[in-house]
Amino acid sequence: MQVSVSGDIILGLDVGTTAAKASLFSLDGIVRLTVSREYPLLNPQPGWHVQDPDAIARGVLDAMREAVSRVDPARIVGVSISTAMHGLSALMRTCGRSPSCSPGRIRAPGSRPRH
Repeated sequence: MQVSVSGDIILGLDVGTTAAKASLFSLDGIVRLTVSREYPLLNPQPGWHVQDPDAIARGVLDAMREAVSRVDPARIVGVSISTAMHGLSALMRTCGRSPSCSPGRIRAPGSRPRH
């Protein structure tokens, strides 16, 4: 279902601790649509609270795809991204053909695979 908004749109992404939200705003600041995708906060040991970066990426991309599918993408004139405070997502470089690396790992922009 298309969202009825005249004029340009801002896409806002909120990457939180347990969910990602993609919101479409009209230029007067009114929220026209919000799509949310949850992901788990993992507790592998007592006192540990960790996140799976792949689950976060999937949540963000799924929410964004659904929100953008509801409007003409050419009308999106800006993107704003907010993330959980004090968060750090470490990304591993792709290891090339190393058997110790699992396929599908995210590679940091500009990094080169190790050989």
